Amino acid sequence: EVNVAIHNVNGTLILADGNGCREVDALMTRGVDEKVFYDGDSLQIDISDDADEQSTALATSLKELLLNDSLDRNVQESEILTEEENVRQVVRWQLHDMNLVVGSNALICEAPTISASNGNSKESKEEGSCSDNLMSIKIVDKNEFESQIRSHLELQRRSYAEIVLKQEVIPGSYTPPNLANVVLNPNAVGIETFMKPKSAKPSSKSPVWTCLDAYLDNIIANVPQLALCLQEKGFVQSVRVLDTEGIPHITGGKSLFSPSDVDMNATMILQFLKQNCSKDNCTYLLRREAGETNVRLYDISAISEQKQRKWIWWLAQMSYRFAQKLARYSPMYSSGEARTFRSRQRSLMQNTLDLLEELYDMDDSRGHELMRARVHEDMAATYLTDSVGVNAKFDFSLPLGSHPYSDFNSDRLSKAQSHFEGAIKLINRLVSTANENDEKGGSVAFEAYLLNLYRLHMKNFDISLILIEHHIMTRSSSIMQVIRKASLSLANLTKTSEQGFFLWKSPHLHDIRSRHACLWECSGKFARSFAGDKLWRERGHLNGDDVLYVLREVEATLKDLDTASLFGIDSFSMAIDDSLVHLSSLNPLVINRFQFSIDLETQQVISTLDLLNAEKQLPKEKRLSTTAAAVCLNIALATYDKMGLVTEKSSNMNESPRSREIVKSRKTSQTYNLQNLYLVYQRLADACNETGASLLSSSRKLLDEMKGLEQISDKSSRVLNVIILLHAGNSWFQHSLKYFLRCKDCQNIALVRANIAQTYKIFASLRSHSGSEEISVFEINSEVWLQKAADELSMAHDVLEYRDDSNTIFWDKISSDLASTLLILGVRRRQLSFAGTSSSNDLRISPGVENSIVKPMLQALRIYEELGNRHQAAASNYQLALYFSKVWHVQKSEEKTHDKLSKAFQHFIASYKFFRSSDGDEPTFVVLCVDMSSLYASLPGFEGTLKALTCLIDTSDAFSSERIDSARERNLRGFCDKTWYEKMLTL
Repeated sequence: EVNVAIHNVNGTLILADGNGCREVDALMTRGVDEKVFYDGDSLQIDISDDADEQSTALATSLKELLLNDSLDRNVQESEILTEEENVRQVVRWQLHDMNLVVGSNALICEAPTISASNGNSKESKEEGSCSDNLMSIKIVDKNEFESQIRSHLELQRRSYAEIVLKQEVIPGSYTPPNLANVVLNPNAVGIETFMKPKSAKPSSKSPVWTCLDAYLDNIIANVPQLALCLQEKGFVQSVRVLDTEGIPHITGGKSLFSPSDVDMNATMILQFLKQNCSKDNCTYLLRREAGETNVRLYDISAISEQKQRKWIWWLAQMSYRFAQKLARYSPMYSSGEARTFRSRQRSLMQNTLDLLEELYDMDDSRGHELMRARVHEDMAATYLTDSVGVNAKFDFSLPLGSHPYSDFNSDRLSKAQSHFEGAIKLINRLVSTANENDEKGGSVAFEAYLLNLYRLHMKNFDISLILIEHHIMTRSSSIMQVIRKASLSLANLTKTSEQGFFLWKSPHLHDIRSRHACLWECSGKFARSFAGDKLWRERGHLNGDDVLYVLREVEATLKDLDTASLFGIDSFSMAIDDSLVHLSSLNPLVINRFQFSIDLETQQVISTLDLLNAEKQLPKEKRLSTTAAAVCLNIALATYDKMGLVTEKSSNMNESPRSREIVKSRKTSQTYNLQNLYLVYQRLADACNETGASLLSSSRKLLDEMKGLEQISDKSSRVLNVIILLHAGNSWFQHSLKYFLRCKDCQNIALVRANIAQTYKIFASLRSHSGSEEISVFEINSEVWLQKAADELSMAHDVLEYRDDSNTIFWDKISSDLASTLLILGVRRRQLSFAGTSSSNDLRISPGVENSIVKPMLQALRIYEELGNRHQAAASNYQLALYFSKVWHVQKSEEKTHDKLSKAFQHFIASYKFFRSSDGDEPTFVVLCVDMSSLYASLPGFEGTLKALTCLIDTSDAFSSERIDSARERNLRGFCDKTWYEKMLTL
C-alpha cells in the first residue's frame, strides 16, 4: 500500500510519507471526504505546487514521486524522529503551469568554459539555461546493473499473458467519470516495477529504477549529460556517457519508459491535487491500498473531531513531517515568504504537541516523551536558525557578545528557552522511569537519556547567558528570573553529569567549569551595571536589595555542589588581606594590619560599619553592589584558575608598559583565548576600585562633618572611623592594582595609583582634624604620608610615559595631582625645618635637607609650566621665593649668599608678574608685595629701602575701585571668594 499526506499552506501543497495508518477500513468512516483519482498505478508523491500562482511550490525530488516504496504501516516513534536524508541541491523547476522546488541528491559537475579568444574561464550562465559543460554522475554496481539489463531484455520477449499469470502486473480496470478522456499507458513507466508488493525489490530486477532516477535528476537540474560509472568492488571499471534524451534507450532496444507518458502522468496527478487539496491549513491523504490500482484522496479534517487514538497519532506524525519539510525548503524563499513558512512550521509543531498531549490525556499507555521533547527542540530551533543552527557551538573562550545567538532579540531567545525547558521536563520523566526500571542505572537507554538531558541543559544555560547580556543592555528587570534559571540549569547540568558518571571526563568537566565561570562573570557584570546606572531603578524598577537577593539565591542554588573540587572555591567569598568578604554579609571594611601596624578595636570597626549603613540609600546600594560584583568576579576568576587559564605567564607578559594590545592566546594543556580572562581581570579590578572609591568618598564626608564637632573625644573617635575607612579603601585599591597590572591596562593602573595617593594625602591631613596626639597612626608623620602619595603618583606618571591624544585627560589629571602633592610636600618640609627657630643660626640647614625642600617644589613648578597652569606655577614660584628669602643671609660664603638672594628675587618677580594682573588673587598679591618689600628692606643702602617702599605702593592697585567693582561682579555671578572682603579689610 502507498500513503501520501498532503498539507495546504497558503495555497502551497506540501507532501510527505503518509504511512502510519493502522486500520485501512477506518478510512471509510462516515464523514470522510473520498475522491477517486484514476485507475492505474499509484505514484508516491512528495511534490507540491502553487494553486494561486502567487508563491512557488514546495517539494522534494520528483523522483521520489515515482520511485519510493511504502513504509510499514506500524511506524515507530524513533523512525518518525529520524531526520530525512539531506539533498545535495534544491532547484526551482517549472513543470507546465506549476512552479516547483525540487530536492535532488544527484552529483552534478561543472567544468569552466574556456574562451577561445583570451583563454579566460567563464563560469556564469543565465538562470534556467542548459549549459553544455554540466554533467551528472551516477555510480552503480556493474554486475547488478548488467543483470538488470539481461532480465529486462528477457522480460520484453515474454507475452503479456505470462506476466498476468505470474501476477507481476496488475492491470487497471476503472476510470473515473471526470477523467474519462484520459488514457493512461500502464507500460509507460515500467508499471511492472512499481506494482509489486514491498517485499520485491524492483531495483534488483529492472534497470528502470536506475535510469528513471538519473533521467529525472538531469531533467530537473537541466543537465544535458549523464556519466554512468560501473563499479566493481569499489573500483570504477567503465564509464558510459549518455545524453539526457538517450537515457531511456540505454539498452539499445525498446525504451525503458516513455518520457512523454511520465510527464503526462505526473502532470495529471499534480493537477488533480491542485484542484482538490484547496482548503488552507488542511491535511489530506492520498492512498492506494495493496493489490489495487485505484488511487483515492481523503480529506482528513473530519477525523480529528472523532477523538480516535489512531488518527490523532497519525495526524501528529503528519504535522511533524510537514514541519520538517517546511524547515528544509524555507531558505529558498524571500524573507517575507520564509517568515510565513516559519510561522506555519511552528503552528504545525504546536499542533503535534497538542495532539500528543491529547493522546496522553486519553490515558494512552505511552506519553511519547521522546517525540515531544524532539518537537520542543525543533520548535526552539525555529527561533535560532536565521544565521546559525540550534546546535551552534558556544565558545566560552570569547566574550559573550561574540556568540552567534547574541544577534537574536530577547523575545526569540525567551521563546526558544521555554521550549528547551519543555523538552527537559519530558526527558526528566524518561530518566525517572528508566531509573526506576533499572536500579543500577546502567542501561543503555538510561545513559542515552542522561546525555540528551545534559545536552538540553547546556543549551538552556547558554541561552540564559545571552539573555542576561541582553537584559543588561536594556536594563530590564527580567534579568532576575533569567539569572535564577541559569543557576538552576548549571546545578542540574552538574548533577546530571554526576548521575551519568561522566562528570570528571575532560570535555564535560571543562563545559561545566566554563559555564560556572561565565555565570558568576555575568552576575558580577550585572551588579556593576546596577551600581553605575540609575536606569535600572527608573526603567527596571529594581533596588539594591533585589540585586543582592538574586546573587545570594545563586549562591544557595550552587552551594550543594562540590565547589572546591569542581571550581576551586571553598566558599562563595573573596579574600582581601586578612579578611573574607562574603555575599551574605558584604562587609567592605578589610584592613591589612601588617602593612599599617594598626591595632583597632573591634567595636570601633562596628561603629564605622554602622556609619556606612546609616548613609543615604543610593550611595549605600552602590557600595554594596560593587562589593558584590567584586565577590562574583573573584569566584569566576577562581574557576578559571581551576581550569588552568590563570598562570604566571598570563600575569607576567613580556610587554612594554605602552603596549595597548591584549595577548590573544597562549598554549598550556590546550590553546585558550585570553581575551575573556583579561576582561574578567579588568571587571574585577574595576569593581575593587569602585568599592575603594566609595570608602574614600565616605571618609571625606566624615571629615567634613567633623568641622561641626566641638568635643575633642568626638573628633578623635571620628578620626578613628576615617582611619578604618582609609585603610579598607587602600586595601581595595591595592587589590584592584594587582589585576590591572596583570592585564597591562596602563590608564587604569595610573588612576588606581592616583586613588591610593589620595588616601595617603588624607592620612597626611588627619593631624589637623583630630585635636589629639594619642592616635597610633600619627606615629608616622604627615611628611611620610605625603612622600608615599608622591611616589604613587610618580609611578602613575611613569606608566603613562608621555602625553598623547589617547591619554590626555589621564595625563593632565595625574600630572596636576603629582605637582600639587610635590608642592605641598616641599612646603611641609620647609615649615618643619624652620619651625621653632629663634636665631639666624637656626636657619642654617644642610644641603640634603635643602634639596629635599627645593627639589619637589622645582618639580611641581616644571609640571605646572608643562601643563600651562600659570596660576599654580606662580604659586610654586612664590613658595620657592619664600624659602630662599629666609636662607640667603645665613650662607657661609658670599657666592652662596648672592646665589640664594638672586634666586629669591627671580622667583618673587616671576610670581609678581602673574598675580599683579590676576583678578580674584588680590589678597595673594598684597601678601606677595609685603614679602618682597621685606626682602628689599633687608638689603643695606637707600636703594633697597626705596624698592621696598615701591613694593608697598604697588599694593594700591589691589585696592582700586576697579578691582572692588570686579569683585562685586564676580560675587553676583557666584564666582567670588566669600572671604575676599574680610581678607582685603585685614590687609
